[in-house]
Amino acid sequence: GNDKPYVVYGYAAVASSKTLTIDPGARVHFHAESGIIVGNGATLKAVGTLEDKIIFEGDRLEPDFDNVAGQWETIWLTSESTANEIEHVIIKNAVVGLNIDSNDGNFMPIKNTEIYNSSLIGLYAKTAKIQAENLVINNAGIASLYCGIGGSYDFKHCTFNNNWNSSQQVAVAISNYIMGTIPEAKDLTAATFNNCIIYGSYTNEMTLNKKTGATFEYQFN
Repeated sequence: GNDKPYVVYGYAAVASSKTLTIDPGARVHFHAESGIIVGNGATLKAVGTLEDKIIFEGDRLEPDFDNVAGQWETIWLTSESTANEIEHVIIKNAVVGLNIDSNDGNFMPIKNTEIYNSSLIGLYAKTAKIQAENLVINNAGIASLYCGIGGSYDFKHCTFNNNWNSSQQVAVAISNYIMGTIPEAKDLTAATFNNCIIYGSYTNEMTLNKKTGATFEYQFN
């Protein structure tokens, strides 16, 4: 239901073979150091509508906290989670808005979704497969969008903006490796950006970090 807000303390875990379905219009408030973790074989279906968006945010509702990053942890889709869907969702003031560890072989749809004020990363994808449309991500301490250690990405009509006040920030970071992982490099089979805006307050708002030994395919149209 969506008639009353939900407040989460600690991590709400979705167990194997279970699906967490969040209804349109639901408001989910996270206490400090809280989040959602979607486990092995589990699924998150957060599909709102244009009129009734789903909102994930902190539990401090005073106006002073409206745009304060890092109030709660993350929505974590672990590497063995499957068939996740996110549409017409607003994610506000987390440490990492969406943390996607891997993929189940199929593209995960993320549509008409807004991720605001993440203290580290707005959308952090590792070896993921994502098809995103009308996605808006703003300020983050490291990157609004970080596609690391390969994967396959298709972004259409998306805006990545970062005005975080730090020389470390970028709007978009793409790489096919993470130091210390085994293997260190994995194939980036596609990172396609169609009709997207990449913008921010620093000279360089995009990094492409390529390690030889793995594919690194990207395209901006």
